Amino acid sequence: MKKIIRLIGVLSALCLAFAVKIPPANAESVSYAGFKNIRENGAMSLHFNEKTGAVIIKNSETGSEWRTTPENFDADESIKPNIKMNYDSQLIIKYADQSGNIYELSSAAFCVKKGGLTSEKITDGVRASYYFPKCKITVPVDYTLKGNEFTASVVIKDIKEEDSSYRLTGWSLLPYFNAGGKQEDGFLFVPDGCGAVINFNNGKSAYKTYKQYVYGRDGAIDITAASGHTENALLPVFGTSAPKGSSVAVITSGEARCSVNAQVTSSTESYNSVYSEFIYRDSTMASFNDKSWNKKEVRVFENAAPELDKLSVTYFLLEPDTGYTDMALCYQNYLVENGVLKEKTNNSYYPLFVNAYGSVNAVKHILGFPVKSEIALTKYGDAVNILKELKAAGADSAVLKYNNWIKGGPESRIPLKAAASGTLGGKSGLKKLTGYLKDNGINGYFDVNITDMYKSRLGYIKTMDSAKMLNQSPVIKYQYSLSTLQKKETDAFWYLLNPIKVNKAAAKIAASLKKTGVTGVSCDTLAAQLYSSYNEKGMDRVSAQALFEKSLEKLKKSAGNMLLSAPNAYALKYADEISSLPTQSSGYGITDYDVPFYQTVIHGFIPYAMEPANKTGDFEKSVLTALETGSSLQLEVIARNSDKIDDTQFYTLYADMYGEWINKAAESYKEIGGVLKSVSGAKIKEHTVLSDGVRRTAYDNGVTVTVNYNNSEAEVNGEKIPAMGYTVNGGEGL
Repeated sequence: MKKIIRLIGVLSALCLAFAVKIPPANAESVSYAGFKNIRENGAMSLHFNEKTGAVIIKNSETGSEWRTTPENFDADESIKPNIKMNYDSQLIIKYADQSGNIYELSSAAFCVKKGGLTSEKITDGVRASYYFPKCKITVPVDYTLKGNEFTASVVIKDIKEEDSSYRLTGWSLLPYFNAGGKQEDGFLFVPDGCGAVINFNNGKSAYKTYKQYVYGRDGAIDITAASGHTENALLPVFGTSAPKGSSVAVITSGEARCSVNAQVTSSTESYNSVYSEFIYRDSTMASFNDKSWNKKEVRVFENAAPELDKLSVTYFLLEPDTGYTDMALCYQNYLVENGVLKEKTNNSYYPLFVNAYGSVNAVKHILGFPVKSEIALTKYGDAVNILKELKAAGADSAVLKYNNWIKGGPESRIPLKAAASGTLGGKSGLKKLTGYLKDNGINGYFDVNITDMYKSRLGYIKTMDSAKMLNQSPVIKYQYSLSTLQKKETDAFWYLLNPIKVNKAAAKIAASLKKTGVTGVSCDTLAAQLYSSYNEKGMDRVSAQALFEKSLEKLKKSAGNMLLSAPNAYALKYADEISSLPTQSSGYGITDYDVPFYQTVIHGFIPYAMEPANKTGDFEKSVLTALETGSSLQLEVIARNSDKIDDTQFYTLYADMYGEWINKAAESYKEIGGVLKSVSGAKIKEHTVLSDGVRRTAYDNGVTVTVNYNNSEAEVNGEKIPAMGYTVNGGEGL
């Protein structure tokens, strides 16, 4: 368990409140042998070594420092020399030869030692240009310091590839920035799901190093087998808490083409580190038959460089031993300053979220013949009844998210018109539902899926208008077997619409939504499923992100309000409410424990619900998790025909008949609603793992909630927390 060390000092901006103190500009500067003092900003100074490319940032008042190369990195004689070269490298590039083989080159061994490093002064810092003679590739990196923000940027337009035999495919940027050694205490933060902590020197080197693509792997990459249940890296953030100085890094540009990587010490690794890796040209293996019909595999690459000015990572430089809560609050402040998060207007809003499914496409027999048809699971009238019964049972505030409500069902054409489904009750039924929502002050959000094509329509043809994989085949998505994790190629599959067409479809259905009476919209795939259309201009993953943002903006403008499920960071600015926000990480072996980082970032700004409590397998534990993370409870429901979904992609809804869950959900809502309503407008001030299974969340309005997940009573500082229970301190009437 890591001790949360509170930061000292209160400055005007929240990030600066957690950062180093900056005294007057005449503070004494600090010098390092072999380093030039490139930039001074009060007590903060940036020092650059022209011979090695290394950077040191120093606070002359507190003594805190942050290094791109670990101090005395070559002291460990058990480490191989080529690994030590990585420690002294600010850049490790990957490149491919004409045969498609990919190689790595460290800047220390293959640039600096070969005389390939040059540098020049720029505004607020220095540009280091790394030339690798072996492949004749030059990568320029700008290092700048502003206040407590150290930024490293690779300038894409100035990258040079002088030999057509070699192509740059990517790089790791500052792989050992602020790294922790074998004798140090500290931790790494990674953005897996809700967030996870990796303790320094945790003895887990036998597990794979951590690597997760920000916003998930590109959906246009063919996946032959699923990897089991994993959460995505939803936020482009990572951090290090260390004795000499801490940092939280935000990938501020190009994050859609990045992964976050982390590793711990071992017999062959001297440091604990977390860093970003950038995909310059994506690649995958493609199969073909040669003249003798023998199957061959070849690696295929993106043709062009990404449509991006630069790849930038900003490190907010924090006090030594900073906790993950303060890292989250620093990122929160970054989002506030950039207009992503806005203060809540209703500070006592705590609803129960209801996630209902309207219809499914399933086989039914007509005149003895099997026909795949739209079958109702929750009619418009059923949705009204569910909300009425919840209210009667004591859940006095609710949110409705309604999926699969448009004519034709989920396995249909790209919807260009928000047409009511006759199977679910037609226009009159939809009107009654929207009227009930309005009359009772219930926020209702109607989900639209404008990325997944099951059938073609004029202007949206599956084979012609789908996104393209690297081999230029259409992107086709499959369901996967839970037992074998292999594709279920005989089951329903769908094509992904190319991103430019997605934006056009958004404009059409946005215009139609205005006529339905719907005052809230959801579009989960745009917020959580980011993909390219390879080798088509304007549709690389960065461009697709911009198109998806425009689409979300159009949809929100048409309906007025928007709910998103577990959204990637680029979609946060459009979310009025959030559902299904993960309260766990993927549970990779290298991580030590999960933390509510995402929840800390948005609490007090955007109301959110955790995963459906009736899908977790332990409803009572979910209630405790809601208390710990400040989440609303969520219920996933259908009202009929649960026996018709076995052979559909919605087969997991078989246990969601609402009658089995209404009373349990309402009772749990009444039990914890008063507590969580009292903190709904507050910010999480501190989250602490007190012991195994015992966690505490403190809010800035004085309320503290302590949760005990154990089957036996726990005691913390004289306070007894009941088994599978909780205590609440502070606040009036709690």
